[in-house]
Amino acid sequence: MTQIYHLNCGPIHPLGLNYSGVCYVLLIQSNRGWMLVDSGFGKKDLKWNSPFVIRFFQRFMGIPKDETNTAFEQVRKLGIDPTDVRDIVLTHLHIDHAGGVSDFPWANVHVFQPEFEAAMKHQGRIGIGYVRRQWRNHQHWVFYQDPKDFWFNFNAVHIPEIKPDIFLIPTPGHTIGHCMVAVQNDERWLLHGGDAILPFYLESIEQTMRPPKIMRSTFEKYTPALKELLANHPHQIQIINGHDGVSFQKYRNT
Repeated sequence: MTQIYHLNCGPIHPLGLNYSGVCYVLLIQSNRGWMLVDSGFGKKDLKWNSPFVIRFFQRFMGIPKDETNTAFEQVRKLGIDPTDVRDIVLTHLHIDHAGGVSDFPWANVHVFQPEFEAAMKHQGRIGIGYVRRQWRNHQHWVFYQDPKDFWFNFNAVHIPEIKPDIFLIPTPGHTIGHCMVAVQNDERWLLHGGDAILPFYLESIEQTMRPPKIMRSTFEKYTPALKELLANHPHQIQIINGHDGVSFQKYRNT
């Protein structure tokens, strides 16, 4: 079975809400070393002089300034040399998903090209969520476009040369180039939904943290197709999302 670690790279406790979430990052052993799916916040994001948007978001969401939560430090705590992290696959480039890129300057960062282009211009309904300072100096980008492959019934882009198999699944809405990321785990699949979906199978999340209107349309867009996918393949697919604290607690030690 593929070695997969579930990491919380930013505990979330939003002000005024009875909700505990995470910045959900996957660490996966691959044929090239180790790979991250999303990267959470980086060390530079936790400094007092980080950009105002980052500091405001962290304060509003109750995210502690604790470097031990970064992917870099959690990788090292697991006894893995951080330089063995050779690839980072991003759902999107918002601050709480792409900040850790700066801690792995040697890694190949895989991203859907429309997402990168939108981030460079702060385009989209939540364009303020991009802080180019986090990743603008990174030298090793791998861009993808034209989803000509399929993952089940979804249009997808297969990432070549990496095992286990990885697919980018374009799910625009939260951002222009947002993608879910599907990772093969032997006979099963682990689907990181990023911010395109809520953990729709957990009604308690809906009740305690109803998403703002700007995000609900995105969740409603993809939820029916994912529910159908789970109904047709109940033992083959495991779904998480970018801030799902309940699933994190469930899977973190599996």
